[in-house]
Amino acid sequence: MKIEKKAEEHEQYTRRNCLRFSNVPYKHPDGTTPKSPWALDTDSIVLSICNDTLGIPIILEDISRSHIVGSPENGRCQIIARFITYRLRQRVFSAKAKLKHDPDKRYIVEDLTRYRFQMIKRLGDLRKNRKIAQYWTFDGRVFMRIVPDGPKILLTSMEDIDQKLGRYTGRPCE
Repeated sequence: MKIEKKAEEHEQYTRRNCLRFSNVPYKHPDGTTPKSPWALDTDSIVLSICNDTLGIPIILEDISRSHIVGSPENGRCQIIARFITYRLRQRVFSAKAKLKHDPDKRYIVEDLTRYRFQMIKRLGDLRKNRKIAQYWTFDGRVFMRIVPDGPKILLTSMEDIDQKLGRYTGRPCE
């Protein structure tokens, strides 16, 4: 089990410079729809979001690589972008709040491993059922607060969720 945990931690670390741009309209910046996912200019889309919407000036050379993840659905797609530096990636991620009232409902999330994504899904269900107050990720790490002003709790596994939540049983979330 220890080897799998180390491998998962390493995989998360390799995603350190990556962000996922979600709910992006599946069209070129000029408004035309590409014939295949491979024809979409994802670099231009990421540049447009960063420069125009987030107000973070970046150039093409700041993006190591970008491409669509999965299949476009309902005219929307998800784009993963790897930035040249971690600092630039953090500037973009920190500015994601500017998308809060985006008419296209685009949003930016960290690129998490499958295991950490499953943890986030579980925390989302707990939040929906008012078992926890909030959850978030930072630098690939997963955190939660059981009560609004409670301590920030670092989670490293699914088992952690149950253990930490069990310590606070009987305290309602507001």
